[in-house]
Order: sequence, then C-alpha cells, then structure tokens
Amino acid sequence: MIKLEVDQTNAKKNERLTRALLGSLEVAINKKLKKVPSGTIAVAYVTDSQMKKLNTQYRKKDKTTDVLSFSYLDEGQPETLGDVVISVPQAKRQAEGSLRAEILELIAHGVLHVLGYDHMKSADAKVMLPLQDKIVGSII
Repeated sequence: MIKLEVDQTNAKKNERLTRALLGSLEVAINKKLKKVPSGTIAVAYVTDSQMKKLNTQYRKKDKTTDVLSFSYLDEGQPETLGDVVISVPQAKRQAEGSLRAEILELIAHGVLHVLGYDHMKSADAKVMLPLQDKIVGSII
C-alpha cells in the first residue's frame, strides 16, 4: 500500500489540500492501480526558483516545470518509493479550474511516474493519462 507524505509548507493556507482530500487521493491511488508496492512517496510543494534549480540539475532544462518525480524503486529502498515535487506557482498558472484539482492531478501524475508509468510514447500515454484521470476523477 502506498502512503503519501505531503509537505505543503511552501503553499498558502488557502492553497493547501485538506487531510481528508489527501486521504481520499491515497485511497484512490491504492484502489485504481492493479499492483501497488508498499511504501511512502514524499510530496513537496516548492517555489518556481526551487523547481527551476531542480529541473536544471536533473533534466538539464533551465526553466520551471509543474511536477518532477524521482523514483527509488530500482534502488532497493523498500520503504521509500520516491519523491514528487510540485511548483505551486506553476500549478496556479496552468489551472483551468480549481487550484486544488490541478494539484491533485499533479500529485497523481507524479506518483504514476514514480511507479514507472510514462507518457512520452503515444502507447504509454494511452495507459498513464486515463489512469491518472480515473484516480483524480474518483475523488473530485
């Protein structure tokens, strides 16, 4: 079973997800995925400048992005599955509806990446993106 540990300290109080909503997201992830490893995925909210620095360091892209994921599945760390980092300012800019819905989408997206899902190829996107929609759609 996957457990989410979410650090929302870099977000204003009105931008944070409630414990109940995060709990619902955790339940949805565990229900919608066929095989779920046991462990924790840490989620942290960051500023644009922090995200730009991480994106430059790890992806060689000198710009901010909405979400970055780091998977530790292949590193044999059974309790820590990975990290997900979200730029709240970027999430605000791209949110078409509510910011909370956008952040839920980004967390689900990042978790799927941690678990090995990808969307770079069309065939992979046809698996990952509908799964992301099912997870978030089940709680919104």
